[in-house]
Amino acid sequence: MPNDSQLNNINRCASGQCISFDNVAQNYLAMMENLSEKVGYSVVYFTEYKVLDLIKEYENSVLQGKKDLKILNYGCGIGLSDFYLSKNFPDSKIFCCDISPKIVEIASKRGENLKNVSYAVCDGVKLPFDEKFDIIFLANVLRHVPQQFQVQTLQMLQNSLSDDGFIMIYEFNPYNPVAYYFYKNEHLRYDEYNVRILSAKNSVKLLKNSGFGDFSVKYRFFIPPFLKQFSDVEKYLLNCPLGANYYVVAKKKALVRGRIGICCFV
Repeated sequence: MPNDSQLNNINRCASGQCISFDNVAQNYLAMMENLSEKVGYSVVYFTEYKVLDLIKEYENSVLQGKKDLKILNYGCGIGLSDFYLSKNFPDSKIFCCDISPKIVEIASKRGENLKNVSYAVCDGVKLPFDEKFDIIFLANVLRHVPQQFQVQTLQMLQNSLSDDGFIMIYEFNPYNPVAYYFYKNEHLRYDEYNVRILSAKNSVKLLKNSGFGDFSVKYRFFIPPFLKQFSDVEKYLLNCPLGANYYVVAKKKALVRGRIGICCFV
């Protein structure tokens, strides 16, 4: 078993092929826009959509009404989500981190006018913020972590989650052909590092093995652009496992046990 220093170096190298994330940093937005336009939507649309889903989960949680939240955007990339997080949680503190120094540099410049947002480089072993977070948000991040480190990463996040908080993980759905196209045409190739697109079942299993419980899975992005007048139908399809994306919400397992009053849950 590698020590923390060795794990740090291995995790950084495997997650980003050492320099791949840094190499694509400057062109990341253009590449994402190119992929998004091929299916008829903008990057902004997809980004805001995910944050709006996060807001719905917050409003249906025990955190509802709490204004001074601490929110972690883990794997923030170039900061696409940060504007919407800051806008919709103006009284909260938004903490953003990523494994690539160049990407964090770009994100911090993009978000320099967001007064409630802070940025830092993370190493995949220990978070750069000494906080307990109410919400931890991962938008298309977990598949970028090599399989051998996914549980360790989630355990790290679980240890930083507040007792009443929740984690929300957004990922591509491998059973949707559009999502699979996105995955196969991403800017980085991971086959060499044993990283794969994750099904909802796999994500739930990883969360369970990392100390989370009380799972909720919802599927998103069903309606293509040329049928957007029917987009309201999506709210009735949350349990249909064919959406292009899905997200999983989970809480601390220990808290779930205490409330339910049983010894084992999920």
